[in-house]
Amino acid sequence: MSVLNREGSNTSRTFILFSGFNTRAVLTLCRIFTKHKITFFIIALDQNDPINLTAYSSHVQWIREKRQLDLDEFIEAIEHIRKRCEVDKVTIVPSTEALNRFILDHRGFLKDKNISVPLVSKDLYELISNKYSFGELCAEKGMAIPNEIDLLARSESNYPIVAKPRSYSTTNAISPVIINHQSEMLEFQRLNNMDDFYFQEYVNGESYYLLYSIDKNGRVVSFSQKNYIQQGNGKSIVLAVSADIHNESIGEKYKQLFLELGYFGIVMVEIKRAADNDYMIEANPRFWGPLQLTMDCNVPIVELWLKMCGCELQEESKASPPYVDGEYLWLSGLLKSIKNNDVMYHVNPEVIQHLPDYLLSDVYLRKDSLNYFYDEIKGDK
Repeated sequence: MSVLNREGSNTSRTFILFSGFNTRAVLTLCRIFTKHKITFFIIALDQNDPINLTAYSSHVQWIREKRQLDLDEFIEAIEHIRKRCEVDKVTIVPSTEALNRFILDHRGFLKDKNISVPLVSKDLYELISNKYSFGELCAEKGMAIPNEIDLLARSESNYPIVAKPRSYSTTNAISPVIINHQSEMLEFQRLNNMDDFYFQEYVNGESYYLLYSIDKNGRVVSFSQKNYIQQGNGKSIVLAVSADIHNESIGEKYKQLFLELGYFGIVMVEIKRAADNDYMIEANPRFWGPLQLTMDCNVPIVELWLKMCGCELQEESKASPPYVDGEYLWLSGLLKSIKNNDVMYHVNPEVIQHLPDYLLSDVYLRKDSLNYFYDEIKGDK
C-alpha cells in the first residue's frame, strides 16, 4: 500500500478521479471541480503520474501499486479515502475506457460498498463504445457510416483503409490503424488476428466532435469542435476550435438517438464531413481529451453531469455566462507527432504557420500546470 498524507475534509460526498491516463481530461475535471468547490480526491497511477506536477497533487490520496486495475486495491484505496477524509458517498469519475469497463464489470459489488457508478447499463455502454455495434446501429437509423471494405476484393486503389477492432479488449486494447498501401496491409496481417478487425474506407473531409451531456431526465447540453490537427492513426486531437454543427440537423439526429436509447452521461461522436455526407467514425461514452475547450467556451457539459450526480453547484444562483468561441491546443502532443513524422491535418497544413496564435490556449500552459507543461516540452526535445 502506498499512501500520501493530507488533512481530512468534513464532507458527505466526494468524487474519485483515477489519473495517469487521459491526463488532459483529468486535469480539466480538476479545474472544474475546484471552480465549483466540489470535493474530489485522486488515485494516482504511480510516482511519475503527471498529476504530481500540477497544483492538484495535494488531492492525491493513493498511489497505485499495480498498473492493471485490481478490485482488492481499488476497494482498499476507496476505504482509505473514506476513513482519512471522512467521506461517505463516493462517486467514480468515468475518465477512461478501461476504468469504465472495470467498474461496470463490478457494479453490483461496488454498489454494496456504497460506491456510485454514474454510467448506463453495461449492455448499452458497450453498444455505444464498441465501434462495430455502434456503426451498425447508426446505419440502421439512417446515419452515414464509412463503407466497409471486402479485403478479398481490394486492390491498391482501395487504399487508404482503416482497420478497426470489432470490440474492446480489456487485456489488449487496440486502436484503429490507417493502412495506406499493400505493404502495410501485409505487415498488419502478420502482426494481428484478422478476425478481431473489420475494415472501412478512409473518409477524407473535415473532422468534428459532437459532444453531449445528458441527464436522467433527458436534459441535454450540446457542443461541437472542429479538429484541425490530430496525432497519426486517429489518436489524440492536438489543435481544434469551437464549432456549431451541434446546432445543425446532424447534431439533432445524434442527440435524439441517444435520448431514444435512454442514454445518460457524457458522450462524444466523431464525425467526418465529406462532400456527400456526414460520416460517423466512432463514439466514446466517456470524458474526452480536449474537454478543456468546453470549459474555456463556458459550455456546462461537466456541470450538467455533476448535477445529475447530485451536486448543488454554488454558482447556480448566478446568470450563466454566455457561450464564447475558443481554441484548444496540446503543443507537446503536436511536437511529438511532428518529431515522429506522424501528423494528420484535417485542414490546410499551412495552419501550422499560425501556431503562435493558439499558444495561449494550450491545455497545460496555465498557472496550475506550468511545471508539467515544461516537463512535457523538455521531454519532446
